[in-house]
Amino acid sequence: MKKLERVLIVVAVLILTYSCENEPINDPVVNSEQLTFIQEVFTINNQSASTIGFTFDNNQNTKIDYGGSRAEQFFSNGTMNSIQNFDANNVQIGELNFSYNDSKQLTEISISSIENGTTTLQSKLVFEYAANQITSTRTYYTMDGSIDEIDSTNIFTINGANQIIRFDDTGIDAFWEATYADGDLSTILVSGYGNKDGSGNFTHTVNLASDSYQKEKFRFGPEWKNNIMLFNQVGGYSFKQLAELGTHYLSGYTYTSASDSNMQITLSVTYEFDNLNRLTKQTKNKLFFQSAHDHVLTYDYQ
Repeated sequence: MKKLERVLIVVAVLILTYSCENEPINDPVVNSEQLTFIQEVFTINNQSASTIGFTFDNNQNTKIDYGGSRAEQFFSNGTMNSIQNFDANNVQIGELNFSYNDSKQLTEISISSIENGTTTLQSKLVFEYAANQITSTRTYYTMDGSIDEIDSTNIFTINGANQIIRFDDTGIDAFWEATYADGDLSTILVSGYGNKDGSGNFTHTVNLASDSYQKEKFRFGPEWKNNIMLFNQVGGYSFKQLAELGTHYLSGYTYTSASDSNMQITLSVTYEFDNLNRLTKQTKNKLFFQSAHDHVLTYDYQ
């Protein structure tokens, strides 16, 4: 039971950090240096589900506000090195710490809970780089700090363009495979995740994506695309994050269930820009099987 409680705490801390990007071939004609705030409004079947606010200061995403709870984010040498999570009563309940190698690639994430002022290490994710693979191993700890359990190692396979083309979830013998075109996700195949198994096709605009759109740059530095995937490790639905890491703006996708071709997740995205060609609004209309999931993001500049 204690182990289950610890796992739930870890999950809660990760959700607080953001529930629910290789550099561009050319820089877009967009100045995002003055980006100060992004608001994301999420609705399910036209009913409000959540509102998240992202605060930016000096090209760093320093805070994420979840409408009560929040994440304060701290930086060193251009990359996020820690996240402090607070509940709606302004009490710190968790902390994540990040380590990187000289190439700004993630090497470790430690996840701790905080209760009555006492910090307890819950788990660590360690990343090792060799040739065309990144291995990820999670270790869980007991209350006294000794090792409780070491999870199976997950493997990310990288192509010559430094894009993740395969993820092997070795603990459950599951995987996904991705292909790319012009720097963007083109197709994905997902297997071993049960009702999440399927295949997807993705389309993008001809316009190069701006920094404002690629907001994880403001947390994870020059290796942000792979770092955010290492951080999230979202399993069978990884494509939802992967699709937004491209050189161009995502315009939509269709993901079809392997068990029933009539069961699909479809997405269409539209964008609005100001007279300086800065992204001001992004509208994502998703049909998640039978449920309408809509996200509207608005962008503020100084």
